[in-house]
Amino acid sequence: MQPIFTRNLSGSNQAVFLNIPQTYTDLKLVVSARAASGTDTAQGIYMQFNSDGSAIYSGTTLRNASNAASAYRSNGSNAFLEFDINSSNNTANNYASVEIYIPNYTSNSFKQVIAETAKEDNSSNTLTYNILRANLFRSNAPISIITIGTNISAPNFATHSTATLYGISK
Repeated sequence: MQPIFTRNLSGSNQAVFLNIPQTYTDLKLVVSARAASGTDTAQGIYMQFNSDGSAIYSGTTLRNASNAASAYRSNGSNAFLEFDINSSNNTANNYASVEIYIPNYTSNSFKQVIAETAKEDNSSNTLTYNILRANLFRSNAPISIITIGTNISAPNFATHSTATLYGISK
């Protein structure tokens, strides 16, 4: 596993990883983030590939929200939208951890994407989330650009939020 890019997300609402080398087998994106503001205790982040905003993203989510399990499916979305992160309404200095695994990102077939999120809060009145998501990017194009950003009420990422993209070889 080799780090390719690290982005400081502080003060922005989006990060773009351009010119991703096509020399690895798989990619792993690791995000530690929280929203700088928010009207809710859970903010979301989105992810798009190759700047493609077409309705070709789908996924199945298993979520544990403070011991209440749920599952749901999205289909025909213009991005992956299901990764919850902490907001300014959560306990200070708590950051969500998001790990996204993209096998065979250079293949000429649809891309599977596995995502895991852990968001916790130390206050008694907010939710703690554990999320596992199986995604599908229905494009045959190799992934050369990844964009992530906040998507609920469009807040910026808080100070010390980071994202690191790793390349994984066989």
